Parts: sequence; structure tokens; C-alpha cells
Amino acid sequence: MTEPIPSPRARKTALITGASRRVGAMIAKRLAVSGFQVICHVRHRSVEADQLMAEITASGGVAHFVEADL
Repeated sequence: MTEPIPSPRARKTALITGASRRVGAMIAKRLAVSGFQVICHVRHRSVEADQLMAEITASGGVAHFVEADL
């Protein structure tokens, strides 16, 4: 049995750097499924980043992307 996703006000927020590929993408997906709102940092917007955002939102998660050179 899965637990309901908390309301947006009750959600914890996670910032994932390098989120568009490999380990960063897996962490973002896992946290989103666990009820976190994820802020995904990418250096450059890419097809992978757009696909990740689509996957997270399709599964009911909340994702935001920040494009920046950290």
C-alpha cells in the first residue's frame, strides 16, 4: 500500500545538482516519488532534462528546473 503524497505546503524540497542525467536523474525521480518537490539544476537545458520533468510530473510529482552554471 502506498502512502498519499502530502499537500504542496507539507512537501519537503530537495535541490539536485546535475539532475538531467545518470545519478542525478535517478535521485530526482526517487525523491519525487517519495513526495519531495524537486528543484533540478542543469547547466544547459536538454532533451534529457525535458524528459525527466515530464516523467516526474506524469507520476504526480512536482519538479522545477533551474538552468545555471554553478
